[in-house]
Amino acid sequence: MFFVKNKNKKNILIVAATFLEVSSLIKKFHFLQDFSSNNYFIEKENFSCEILITGIGSTFTIFELMKKIYTSAKKFHLIINIGIAGSFDRQVALAEVVQIIQDEFADLGIEDEKKSFLTIFEANFSNPNEYPFSNGKLIPEKFYLEKVISLPQKKAITVNLAHGNIENIEFFKNKFYADIESMEGAAVFYVCMKENIPVLQIRSISNYVEPRNKKNWKLKESLENLTTTMIKILENLNN
Repeated sequence: MFFVKNKNKKNILIVAATFLEVSSLIKKFHFLQDFSSNNYFIEKENFSCEILITGIGSTFTIFELMKKIYTSAKKFHLIINIGIAGSFDRQVALAEVVQIIQDEFADLGIEDEKKSFLTIFEANFSNPNEYPFSNGKLIPEKFYLEKVISLPQKKAITVNLAHGNIENIEFFKNKFYADIESMEGAAVFYVCMKENIPVLQIRSISNYVEPRNKKNWKLKESLENLTTTMIKILENLNN
């Protein structure tokens, strides 16, 4: 790890599922690689920042993030989860960058004999209002970005199976009334809220949630816009 001379510096951790989602940010913001941990870091005047790549899905994300928090020599003042995501809402433009202000584990539950899906809260396996949950949802304390960049604020669900079947898409869309679907967001919210670490989730919309057809995706543009947004946020934190 690198030595931070300014004790008042803020320590930031960026969490992404894949290298693809942070590769341009690493290059354009001149992150260095920590070969001992395969993470990336940079030190600026007013903050230090690390990038953690967890792997896809809630299980890998929770494990890698918890390990990072408990083995790090520093205390993180802000954790930012970034990546691409799918949108249920077609009013959201492809390649648009949004801030997720609410998330939930959408496929954690049971199926009854009628093939109806119940969340763990609906099945009375867990208290929907036991912290960090609020009515089964994860709603972290708001991190204001308005002075840095204006981003649409959206609600999301987190799943371990990205949906591509039209019947399942309609079911989850109508059941949860979410705008966005990702595979890690709620996991990061859950860990950060349990550990009392401020958290921010930024997503760039690469595709609509529909029968899978990557020809319709705007992956390149999404990654470019995500990188641009993150550079603006980091530069503002430094200033």
